[in-house]
Amino acid sequence: IAEHRNYQAETFSSRDGIDGKYPSVGPIASAGLRSVLGVPLVSRNLVIGALVFASDEETPYSESEIVAAGNVADQVAGAIGNAQVYAERQEAQTQLLRAHDELENRVLERTLELEKTRDIALEATRAKSQFLANMSHELRTPLNAVIGYSELLIDEARDEDNTAIIPDLERITVSGKHILKLISDILDLAKVEAGKMELSVENFNLSNTVEEVQVVCE
Repeated sequence: IAEHRNYQAETFSSRDGIDGKYPSVGPIASAGLRSVLGVPLVSRNLVIGALVFASDEETPYSESEIVAAGNVADQVAGAIGNAQVYAERQEAQTQLLRAHDELENRVLERTLELEKTRDIALEATRAKSQFLANMSHELRTPLNAVIGYSELLIDEARDEDNTAIIPDLERITVSGKHILKLISDILDLAKVEAGKMELSVENFNLSNTVEEVQVVCE
């Protein structure tokens, strides 16, 4: 019987001797074997088993036989250790592949969620643009009428020399144009979001613009 690398070989004259000291090897004695040599199988500093040699002769194992048994045990333990390392690597690779598949599935699910969110956002943008287009039409028509009538009243007031109401009529005209400009700006923002904005470069009179702002703010 051996423990780690301190081997111990024993012989027994009868099964009673074996059963008395080593009950676990009783079956060996039942087979008529009288000499037993146990060599531990050590792998990665752990005893993972034992290699047992038995003989039907009551002759102690020689030193050379014990050394040879130890060498065989080392080879067997090495083979078992390599098999365990291979199995662990296979398990690690399997887990890695499983984690990779799970990650791909999560990425796919997230991508589908993002695509769905994008579609919802695009639909909301289209609905907003349609709403602004409809509202601009509904607001521009009466505003143009207000501006047109106020300008017509200004001309009539001038013809009738009724200058007292002209400033008020001009405020109506300027305010109407200001609101119309705000509506156009809102539509321009919608065009920018939709990527349909067209740049229009024009000259304007800064003094007139400042005077219009002053009239609105009075």
